[in-house]
Amino acid sequence: MHIKDKVIIVVGVMFLFFLGFTWNASAQTCTSKIVKEATPKVFVDSEVTRKLKDGTVQKFDGDKYKIVRRTQKRKKCAPKVVTVIKRQTKTVIKRKRNKLQLFLGNGPSDSLSSRRTGPLSAQVQSEDENLLGVGYSREIIDINEDLSISIGGQYLTNETLTLSIGVNW
Repeated sequence: MHIKDKVIIVVGVMFLFFLGFTWNASAQTCTSKIVKEATPKVFVDSEVTRKLKDGTVQKFDGDKYKIVRRTQKRKKCAPKVVTVIKRQTKTVIKRKRNKLQLFLGNGPSDSLSSRRTGPLSAQVQSEDENLLGVGYSREIIDINEDLSISIGGQYLTNETLTLSIGVNW
């Protein structure tokens, strides 16, 4: 016998064992149990007599036997307990925590021109120009699912550097 044949036999036996175990585990046996009844006081120390068609007479102890219809009442098995598990699915949307921003606008240039107009006065002028900028911010604290706090910074082409703290909702 080759090793391949032995492996096939072992796998087959394991499968049959598993199948038999599953079959036994899923089979529910329910047997009815006879309910023990107390003998009524009238029948204590009495005798039950039965006469058959052939004339034979049978006598039974009244404490052990009683006359009943052919269908005896038996205690029924407890109903099968079914456990229902309710699953709830909650969709959680993960927010993006990083934010990169580009700025385009019009603002003061980085140079100022000034001239004295008197001993205690001066005139300062600035020119407006087109500005470009870049910014970055990151959410650092989640207060709840709708509210968070972020911190960030920005740099503009007129050499302006800003830091910011923001509330996101």
